Amino acid sequence: MTEVAEVVDVQRARRRVLASGFMGSTVEFYDFILYATASAVVFNRLFFANLDPTMGTIASFATLAIGYLARPIGGILFGHFGDRYGRKQMLILSLVVMGVASTLIGLLPTEPMVGALAPILLITLRVVQGLSMAGEWGGATIMAMEHADERKRATASAVISAGAPMGSLLASGMLALFSMLPTEDFLSWGWRVPFLLSAVLLVIALWIRLKVEESPLYLKVVKEATKERKPKLPIGTVLRQWKTVVLTVLAGFGPQAHRTLMTAFLISIAIAGGITRADTLWVSAASGVLSLIMIVPFGRMVDRFGRKRMMYIALAVAIVTAWPTFVFATSGNVWLAFIAFAVTSLCGTGVLLPTLGTLIIEQFRTGVRYTGASVGYQIAASLGGGLAPVIAASIMATTGGDYLLLSVIVIATLLVSGLAVAALQEMSKRSIAS
Repeated sequence: MTEVAEVVDVQRARRRVLASGFMGSTVEFYDFILYATASAVVFNRLFFANLDPTMGTIASFATLAIGYLARPIGGILFGHFGDRYGRKQMLILSLVVMGVASTLIGLLPTEPMVGALAPILLITLRVVQGLSMAGEWGGATIMAMEHADERKRATASAVISAGAPMGSLLASGMLALFSMLPTEDFLSWGWRVPFLLSAVLLVIALWIRLKVEESPLYLKVVKEATKERKPKLPIGTVLRQWKTVVLTVLAGFGPQAHRTLMTAFLISIAIAGGITRADTLWVSAASGVLSLIMIVPFGRMVDRFGRKRMMYIALAVAIVTAWPTFVFATSGNVWLAFIAFAVTSLCGTGVLLPTLGTLIIEQFRTGVRYTGASVGYQIAASLGGGLAPVIAASIMATTGGDYLLLSVIVIATLLVSGLAVAALQEMSKRSIAS
């Protein structure tokens, strides 16, 4: 009976970790994607109203990039304390910080109200979002994988990653709903409501997270703590693995660029192509439903066939569909736009990023895993994800809409990532309890 009770306790702990990670990831991505979507459809008119439409869009995407540029710093900070003092505390902190920052965005005065102070406040809160996002992704995914059955680590990671399409779905859906208001009402108060609703999601996620148990692999490291196994400065140990760090950054560079281009930027060019703002947001939300349904089955496939093999397949699909995606999105046809959003969502959010996260996390041992995984993943997110929309918007402004050139750039980043993936270790059949 004792053994049965222990098994039940382990299963209950795993379910709580998965529920907590999923909800936390939902909140984080709701807040993060909400900002990305709003930057494509509304922020240029509210916080950069003194610029012409093209420059306003570029400036709006620049604030999006600033959040990404803050993520490596957040990865180092949250990773350090997560490796030194435990995963759970950092996960609670990251959740609260993100939820509060997003709620405050919904209360910000706009440029017509307070002038230059408005974009300064917006940028400040975006930096805070970026810092907390870095802590949430690493901590939640690591907790899930360290609690999971060794044969189901990618599946556990996929459950956490499912919060991304759920958050994206909620964010796109809420903005789509309120964008149906008359334009004047949407610009005056309608856009604020989705941000204010972050507070509700925060309370629900926090209630679940407070019940989660600390990672058993981390507790084992603490129990067996030595200077080598639990260093005082995890980043120092991680940087001695600089080749692995560089490879994880390059492996993530293409998928991160692909994901941000196929969310915020794709929304922007779909609207410019003639699809209404509301229809575009509904299309984005519908593509999120497909990713939400398929992400866990994809995770099971990653456990069965290996991380690197699934990465190669997803990278190949992303490369082949890069140019058609931009053509379909700008066609003015809602159904073609849906195909563009659906394919890129399934490829990126459904396979590339969850598999990438699992692959990167498994490259580092337990005592420095939070720091190592966060640094590699977040630098890739900062460089690929943060700069891609700004560069893309600039290319469109200077070339008059050369999507072929943009596709070539996207394909080049994905090829670089493929080479880096080939050089990383395949850990699907090996233990990470070290």
